[in-house]
Amino acid sequence: MSNFQEDSNNTSVLKQSNNVTPTKERYKHNGGVKEEVIAYDTEGNPVAVRYKAVWECALDVYRDFGLLNNKEHKTGIEFRRVYHDAASARNIDILPTTEVQALEEPTKSETKLKQAYTALPSAEREVVVAVCGNNFHIRSMSAHEKLRKGLGHLAIAWHSAAIEITETPNFITKLED
Repeated sequence: MSNFQEDSNNTSVLKQSNNVTPTKERYKHNGGVKEEVIAYDTEGNPVAVRYKAVWECALDVYRDFGLLNNKEHKTGIEFRRVYHDAASARNIDILPTTEVQALEEPTKSETKLKQAYTALPSAEREVVVAVCGNNFHIRSMSAHEKLRKGLGHLAIAWHSAAIEITETPNFITKLED
């Protein structure tokens, strides 16, 4: 059975399927799902729909609950991208075994990640890597403060934004709401 049908111009188009929707359980995870139309037919009718998680990572949750501002969130997402790009850019062997491998230039992500590690004090680096890189959740006020300060250091080091270090909102109260 084909997923395509011919329209009035004898052009093959993808048939819209009504039975490919998230399960009820899926709506309970990661803040639920949102529907996005990603393709329309020539008459403007949707032909392809994508369902995405509302919260793709812990940073999205913290932004939506007001624990991070938009600039901090953007910096955290950039760290996440750089961290994952750098991790996937190289072979598992970290030590070069040939002269060619030893002469390889670092990728842009590796360079930016090294810059981030240099800019962050060790306590803040640990929290930024855990939350932004590994998607762990913070469980204390001190970790939340370290995350915000670390993201502020990164924004300045990467010249992306000046993040205001303001009084930290009550972390526990925000999570209980």
